[in-house]
Order: sequence, then structure tokens, then C-alpha cells
Amino acid sequence: MFERLVGVANESAITVSGHPATALVDSGSMVTTMSEEFYTGLEPRPPLHTLEEFNLQLHGADGNNLPYIGYVEVSIGTRFMDGELDVPVLVVPTTDYGLDVPVVIGTNMIGLCMANCDTDTLVPEEWSTAFVSVRSGYIGDVKSTNQKTIEVKPRETITVSGFTRKVRNTDTAVTESSERASSRIGVCPRVVTLRTSCRSQRIPVRYITYQRRLCA
Repeated sequence: MFERLVGVANESAITVSGHPATALVDSGSMVTTMSEEFYTGLEPRPPLHTLEEFNLQLHGADGNNLPYIGYVEVSIGTRFMDGELDVPVLVVPTTDYGLDVPVVIGTNMIGLCMANCDTDTLVPEEWSTAFVSVRSGYIGDVKSTNQKTIEVKPRETITVSGFTRKVRNTDTAVTESSERASSRIGVCPRVVTLRTSCRSQRIPVRYITYQRRLCA
């Protein structure tokens, strides 16, 4: 009965800036997090940045606020990919579960892995399960309607109006980075309201840059 009641944790071995760690690959999380204890053990320790400028509020599955200390920019590697991917990661208070599994991989990292994974790569089950889950939630791409180049400064946030055609009917969605997006620029997860009567409509997307100056 216990085996039927409780499933196997979707965990995977990863590296964070070269440091080995165990991660929960969670397609239900839009952000990637690491425990404060794991962060303080990194050498060299990456700078901790504030999130005040983003006005970001995070909630867990129970609806309660998810506390966080700030965010860092680290490189994450997996067993099935060559090299590492640059990912912004939230630093959160350490929990009992986080003592053994200090990293939670969210859809921002899952999407990057999907985009950078070769088609003939043998993907572990814990990752392929997450890939399938992320693909099933796809609603449509948002394309910019701006006719001029938009310059975004390092560590700047900007809201850009885009246009989308829904592949399925729904009244709400969450904006997030696509599989083809650059790892140097991200999309702040935001819930947007969609008109069910219209297949095509405008969507505001808030971008954030992490490193060098970019043009969009």
C-alpha cells in the first residue's frame, strides 16, 4: 500500500559551478532554487543579488509565500549534456529535505536543457518525465510587435508587448522563457489573463538581463 501511496522522488545528480549535488527535477516549479546552506558552501561563492527591483512574489503549492534570500548566477551541469548552462537560481532557507537535496530544478532550467539537448541523447527518466510535462503545458509563443531594436542594459527589467496565437483554448497562462531563449536573458514568470473568445491577442512580457548588454 505504501508503494502505491507514495511515488519515487524525481531526483537527479547535477553539478552547480562544478560542485556535485542532488536535485529535485520539478516541472511544477517555475524557478530553480538552492538551499542557503548549499550556497554558503560554494567556493568561490557567487555574489548574492537582491530581487527587490523585480517585485517578485513566489507561492508554493499550498498557496503560502515562498521565502527567498536573493538570487545568484551559477552554471548547472547534468549527466546527459556536455558542459554547463548559466542559470539564475533563487537562494532559499534550508529545509530538512534540502539538507540532502539542496537544489530544485524548475521549468526555467528544464526548458534550457530541452533546447540544448541533442535529439539522439539518451535522457534519464527523471528528466524525460519533466520534458514531457513541460511540453504538455505549452500554449503558444509570444513574438514582439516592436519594429525597432530594443536595447536592454545589464541587470535591467523591461516589459515588451508581444503577440501570440494560442494552440489551445484557456483563460490564463504563465509567461516564461522558451526553449530557444538565450541563457543571458530571462522572462519573469507572470500570470496573464487571456480572452477565451480570441485565438490571437497581445501579451505583456517582462524581461530581465543577467550579464552583458543585449539587443532584442
